[in-house]
Amino acid sequence: HQDVYKGYQNWLKPIQDSEKLMLSFESKNMSSSGNEIEVSFWQDKKKVFCTKTLIFKPKEPVIITGPKWRNGKVIIILTLD
Repeated sequence: HQDVYKGYQNWLKPIQDSEKLMLSFESKNMSSSGNEIEVSFWQDKKKVFCTKTLIFKPKEPVIITGPKWRNGKVIIILTLD
């Protein structure tokens, strides 16, 4: 865990080693149905959007459609190991 921008505990990961596009993950709760995580998308160190709390189950991908980027849209596929 590390403090990122707003000072709350989360994980921050660059997308494809880019400092322009980053994701942060904030764990909300762990339940029998899966891990509840909030995902934020950052562009040029500015938060572009934040998801509602998502339920992640191991090895089941979660697909998020992000904002426009260059000539298309950002599509984020996350899998919890």
